[in-house]
Amino acid sequence: MLNNIRNFFTPPVFKDQEKARIAGLLNSILISMLGATTLALPALALSTDAANLIPLFLVTVPFMAINLGAYFIMRRGNVRLASNIFL
Repeated sequence: MLNNIRNFFTPPVFKDQEKARIAGLLNSILISMLGATTLALPALALSTDAANLIPLFLVTVPFMAINLGAYFIMRRGNVRLASNIFL
């Protein structure tokens, strides 16, 4: 279990140094964005009116899904596509 968590946070290693460097940077950015969004979502949901909950979730949930998708695409080795998806 601890190894799975550790593997989630470590960037993938590739033979191409440029690809490995980009993957390391993208890994840090994606995990930071996912963590910040995950922590901010409950605080924003509690501090807003009930009428604003649906637009809040319509913006943040796809944002998190896109970042998570880019993360898994990066882990599979397609770093350029993952960085384009993130952008």
